[in-house]
Amino acid sequence: AEPSPLRADAEFLRIEAWYNGLANYENDSVILDLIGAIEDFIVFNQDDPRAAQALYWQGQLYERQGVPFAARELYERIARTYAGAVNRDRVLLDIARVSLEIDRPADAVAACQTLIDELPGSPLALDAKLLLGDAYLAVGRSADAGRL
Repeated sequence: AEPSPLRADAEFLRIEAWYNGLANYENDSVILDLIGAIEDFIVFNQDDPRAAQALYWQGQLYERQGVPFAARELYERIARTYAGAVNRDRVLLDIARVSLEIDRPADAVAACQTLIDELPGSPLALDAKLLLGDAYLAVGRSADAGRL
């Protein structure tokens, strides 16, 4: 049977409260349980407008666990699948930031340029320009970094 919209609402609110209630000292098993709950939510509600937010939280949890590759993969999935997401600028900036952390500066350049080109009015556009300078330097484009 199809899950009801009320069940999806309740599950999302439960995940949101759980995520927002996490303390910095939570143990791995609590975080892994929350990641599992998010994955279950997505399986049954992938077309829900809140799916992008749930995936974003999962990416944040992966970063917290020290798994940046998994976080970046989720951020890329959000950018690709939920292009109209409310927090698209934050997702693109996180793709760029994590890409630099894992030594993928060309991907960081692409994410920053996408944010700057597609969302020039974003409050994160200036952060993207600063990060773009770092990414340019990392790919050997110091002249481009200097022009920012």
